[in-house]
Amino acid sequence: MKKKDIITIVISMIFIIGAAFFGYKLLFPKKASNTSQDQKQKQQQEQKFTGNIDETMLEKVNSLQDYGEASLDNIGRANPFGPL
Repeated sequence: MKKKDIITIVISMIFIIGAAFFGYKLLFPKKASNTSQDQKQKQQQEQKFTGNIDETMLEKVNSLQDYGEASLDNIGRANPFGPL
């Protein structure tokens, strides 16, 4: 074998081993410790809805616009992007 062939084999083996390593890491990730329980508790605390609406939220809701529904014209045309 020539020197060029050996270098090519070594570089390709490095890539194959690296791909196998990252594939293994993606298929079998580390188990999370108790941090997931802490996150669940935080989410439960944050998701409580009191039912009270303050003025800033009411202004934000009133500032939103409803653009209506999409028109259902020309459904089923042979070329939906063609001229009307």
